[in-house]
Amino acid sequence: MITSPITDTSQGILNQLPPFDSVQWPDRCRIWIYVSNRPFETHEQIELAERLSEFAANWSAHKLRLTAYSMVFMNQVIVLGVDEQVQAISGCSIDASVHFVKDFEFKWGVVLLDGGRLARYDGGCLRVESLAQARQNVALGVINPRTWFFNSFAQNATQLRSDTWMQANSGLFARMLGF
Repeated sequence: MITSPITDTSQGILNQLPPFDSVQWPDRCRIWIYVSNRPFETHEQIELAERLSEFAANWSAHKLRLTAYSMVFMNQVIVLGVDEQVQAISGCSIDASVHFVKDFEFKWGVVLLDGGRLARYDGGCLRVESLAQARQNVALGVINPRTWFFNSFAQNATQLRSDTWMQANSGLFARMLGF
């Protein structure tokens, strides 16, 4: 398994893979990742950045402010994070974040809450597809063992930093795609 794509120089694509750059996020920060079925348009990006910042600043659990973080990655992925060493998140707080994301789904006609999709790097952008579509693309040779996927399964900032991108033949992706 390749754990750090930066150290693997056998593929020229590695220099093109954008890192999850969140230096202000603590390593232990618990994260939630929402991959959009399409890139956000310019006006959506602007509103999303403003609303994400406001949501993170006001996100609370049991009337106590959470130390929360937010970002949009590659214009198609929303990442929310909470430092649970400062304040534990609650079920109601998680529900609030899901409601927040659902609002964007409804307003812009995007799909963010379907966790059954994979996002692979394709020519500078993300190509999002269902697991069934990805398996078909393996059979067709579109996806090979060296294809890079965004790690939307990371649970904390450390995991997402170290394994932002994983090849199809590594870890969970290898099991899902049959490599």
